Amino acid sequence: MSQNKVGLAIVTYTINYGTFLQAFATQTAVRGLGYETEILNINSVIDDVSKARKKYFLRQLLNYSELKSYRHTIFAIIAKRLFKNYNRYMGNREKAFVKFKDEYFDIGDKCDSWDGLSQHCREFSTILVGSDQLWRPANIAGNFYTLNFVPKEINKVSYATSFGLKEIRADQKEQAAAFLTRIQHLSCREESGTKIVEELTGRKAELVCDPTLLLTQSDWNEYIPETPIVTGDYILVYLLSSNKNHRDYIKRLAKETSCKIVGVLHGAGYIKGDENFVDEIPENVGPFEFLNLIKNAKYVCTDSFHGCVFSSIFEKEFYAFKRFSDKDRMSTNTRVVGLLNRLGLSGRMIENYETLLLDKIDYIDVNDKIKDFRNFSLDFLNNSLK
Repeated sequence: MSQNKVGLAIVTYTINYGTFLQAFATQTAVRGLGYETEILNINSVIDDVSKARKKYFLRQLLNYSELKSYRHTIFAIIAKRLFKNYNRYMGNREKAFVKFKDEYFDIGDKCDSWDGLSQHCREFSTILVGSDQLWRPANIAGNFYTLNFVPKEINKVSYATSFGLKEIRADQKEQAAAFLTRIQHLSCREESGTKIVEELTGRKAELVCDPTLLLTQSDWNEYIPETPIVTGDYILVYLLSSNKNHRDYIKRLAKETSCKIVGVLHGAGYIKGDENFVDEIPENVGPFEFLNLIKNAKYVCTDSFHGCVFSSIFEKEFYAFKRFSDKDRMSTNTRVVGLLNRLGLSGRMIENYETLLLDKIDYIDVNDKIKDFRNFSLDFLNNSLK
């Protein structure tokens, strides 16, 4: 066992900006505390994980809320076959992500089984799981991000791990209580997550910031291309839902501010017609190019959690929208609402579509809140790794 090496159970296979950037931030933050890191290779057990997830989804075929939450992903598979432009656009994005993965992620060798992976964990002083929605129902079923394969004596840390939902499924409570009890140091990204942990285990989980907030604006600037990808004044749009009200609001904002609309499209799956909604579509946008677009935007409009995070980090005038109806059982709105409340930015959530919000954000106060949250979270991380 190396006393100075941390194994990371984080996601590096999903083509999603927030997922890759939080994984990069986790790796960078842990290294910044003086540790070597290695990302555990999920391909060691991917067949078993995939089978378990598929069984879970098959049991949900009559669950309308669950199926609805994945509709854009399902449409994306079909759209790649039907629309050449969409297939090319997403193919170029995937190449940018693969390049990023090869350049920035230190992923370990593939083991030959669960037992092999478990034995490999003995080479680390700590195994850390986080952040992202790694404890959503399908991932609990997959049983990788639960860390059940990690030997009992190895220090286990959950950093900012999210359940994604406000409540855990009744049929997963026993399983969740069991794996949570094995993790020595628990923290969550949302208040709803800390409540779930306390309900299931009687233990307190700390509320910590998303890993992307552990890095400062200056930290991120070291990796972002200096030259703006798009010139002129523009509104950057990154929407994961297909809500027409959001797009109508953005059109009015563009007219009021004389800004063009620049879109990073199809963030969570195919959304029909979005190509016609925007004025410009940048190509080959990898994770750091995405940050370049946020950094140099006049305004940002998003229903993405990480869209809001990076808008705050780069001190943008931004507009947040709810991706789901609050009545939706699969809603992940709580993470955006919680973030905005924590940073004193609840007024940036647009729910009145009739009136344009043109007030400026006081980033002096916001930056103070981010700094305090970052320092508290780094203390938790540092103490947990020790």
